[in-house]
Amino acid sequence: MIQKNMDSIDLCLQKARLAVRSDRNSALCHIQNGSAELASNLVLATGAAPSIRRTISKLESAMRKIGRIDLFNEYVSLYGIPDTLERASFLCEQLKQGYREVWSYMNEKAAGPAYMIQQPSSESWFRNRIQPIFEHDKRDLVWIVFIEYPYILRFIFKTIGIDDFPEHAFKPFMNLSGPPAYWVNRYLSILNLIPEAMVSDLLSTAGQLNAEAKKLAHKKYLN
Repeated sequence: MIQKNMDSIDLCLQKARLAVRSDRNSALCHIQNGSAELASNLVLATGAAPSIRRTISKLESAMRKIGRIDLFNEYVSLYGIPDTLERASFLCEQLKQGYREVWSYMNEKAAGPAYMIQQPSSESWFRNRIQPIFEHDKRDLVWIVFIEYPYILRFIFKTIGIDDFPEHAFKPFMNLSGPPAYWVNRYLSILNLIPEAMVSDLLSTAGQLNAEAKKLAHKKYLN
C-alpha cells in the first residue's frame, strides 16, 4: 500500500510542478490531492493504522510517537492550517451546500462514490458522518473538506469522459454549467483561502515531506 501511495504522490507532485507557474489553483489541487496519501504513508511508516475521518488527529499522534511533530506541523500547512481553522465553519457550510447541489447529479449518473449512489440525498450523510468531525476536531474537518472536493471531482471527470486529473484541473469545466460547475466554483472558493504567494513554498514542503515519508517507510521495513 505504501508503494502504491508513493507512486500516486509522485505523479500528483509532478503535475503540480508543471502547473505551479501558470495555474496556482491546479497546482494547489495536485499538492493537496497527493498529500492525502502522504498522510497515510507517514502514519503507516510508524506502524499505526491511518484513518480517513481522523487523518489530522491520527497523524499528530503518530508523529508525536516518533518525536517528529515537526513533520506534522509542516503537513498541516499544506491545507492552510492554522489560518484555515478560523474558517472551519465556512468550510463546513461549503461542503454541506456543495453536497446538496451535486448529490442528485452524481446519484443519477451512478458515477459517484457508494454513499452518493446508495442514498437519495446528502442530509443524513452530512449529519451522521461530517458534522461529528466538525464537532470533535475542526482540524480534521478542514482536511476532509480540502480532500473531499477533489475526491468528488475525480468522479465528475468520469461523467464527462476524463479518466484522471489533467495538469490544468479546472480547464474542462470552463464551458460547463449546472451541478459540476457549482462544485468546481465552490472548490475554487475554498482553494482561494490559501494565498497564491504560498503555493510554491507548499509544493516544496510537500516534496520534502514525501522524501521524509519514504525514509521512514524504508527504515520501518529494514527493522
